Amino acid sequence: MQQPYVMQAVISTLYDQLDEMEGSLPRASATDDTVSGWSVGQQIEHTLSALSAMSVALRRGRNEADGRRPNRFLALVLESGTIQRGRVKAPSAMLPSDHPDKKNLQRLILKTRNRISILGGLPPQASFVHHILGPMHRDEALQFMSIHTEHHLKIIRDILRTSADTA
Repeated sequence: MQQPYVMQAVISTLYDQLDEMEGSLPRASATDDTVSGWSVGQQIEHTLSALSAMSVALRRGRNEADGRRPNRFLALVLESGTIQRGRVKAPSAMLPSDHPDKKNLQRLILKTRNRISILGGLPPQASFVHHILGPMHRDEALQFMSIHTEHHLKIIRDILRTSADTA
């Protein structure tokens, strides 16, 4: 279990990450197939959908992680703080639309920000089950959410760095 100030720092990082995504919205249509098959907007939509879904699942889940078996992949992700590119495919429910609308993305950022704001008040034993990583308690889930978001922000940064799209 993380100390309260560490958990608050992770939540603060999530807010900063959302701010960076919001700043990328003007270039949502930017693409670079050498970096990713998804546009900046699709990266944002996927990440926000995942954050929102994990937030809801974490609020609803209670003690699902009790009695769990250790998951080496979860431990590796949490210890390294990174997710390797191209290793895991997003579940179909988290696939972005072909051409995300900037206004809808802005609304999704606001909704996600509101959902994240509640997570710090959840009990430490609150948990949810990730489709690959298995069950996670609140603090692990928050850490994973930040790692997953940073993974997609790195992709967004690479697309923006190499893309000629300025619209």
